Amino acid sequence: MTGRSFVRAGSAIALVSLIAIAAILLGSGSSSTRRWTFDSGGVPSDLVARAGPWAIESNTLVSREGPGPAVLLAEKSTLRDFTAVTRCKDECGIVFRYRDDRHYEIVRLDPVTQRAILASVSDGQEHLLASAPIEVVPGSWHELRIDTNAGVLRVALDRRLLIATSEGLYASGGAIGLWAPPGVAYFDELSIAALTDSPRTLGLLPAAARPRG
Repeated sequence: MTGRSFVRAGSAIALVSLIAIAAILLGSGSSSTRRWTFDSGGVPSDLVARAGPWAIESNTLVSREGPGPAVLLAEKSTLRDFTAVTRCKDECGIVFRYRDDRHYEIVRLDPVTQRAILASVSDGQEHLLASAPIEVVPGSWHELRIDTNAGVLRVALDRRLLIATSEGLYASGGAIGLWAPPGVAYFDELSIAALTDSPRTLGLLPAAARPRG
C-alpha cells in the first residue's frame, strides 16, 4: 500500500470513528420527567401563570379569553435540552427558552392557516423561524411535541415530524410551559423531560454527518 493510500485509509477510519463516537454521545442523554394530567382540583401549584386566566374545567386545563396571549410556566424548568409534550386542541402551543413575557421561543398550532409555527419572540415581537403545513380539525385533540438535543430542534404533531432545524451549539436555557392565544385554548396534559446528559457534539461532526434542518 502506498503512502497516499495509507493516508486515505487513516482518514476514512478516523471519520468513521468520529461519527461513531458522536452517535454514542448524541444518544447518551438520560432524562428526568415531570408530568401533569389536569384531572381534578385547581391549577397545580408548580405551574405558574405569567399571563392570562387559567382554570381546570372537566378534567381539562383551560385558558379563557384575555387581553393577550396567556403563558403558564413549569417551576424549576430552566432547561437547555429537553422534550416537552402536550395534548391540546384549537390554537395552542408550548413556550420554551422563556426569559420574560417579551423574550421567549414558541411552537404553536394555527388552525386558521393550518400551519405549525416555530417562532422567537424578542421585545414582544414574534419572528418566524420555521413553519410546516398541518391538518387539524377544530375541537379535536392533538399531541404537540418539541425536542431540543445536541443543537437540533424538532417539532412533531401526532408523532409526525414537522420541523427539524439546527439551533447551533450555544442555544441558551430557559423556562418551559404552555401558551394560549387571546381566545380560548384547551390542554389535557403536559410532560417535560429534562435531558441531563446531552453534550453538544454537532461541532465535532463532519458536514456530511450532521443532521439537516
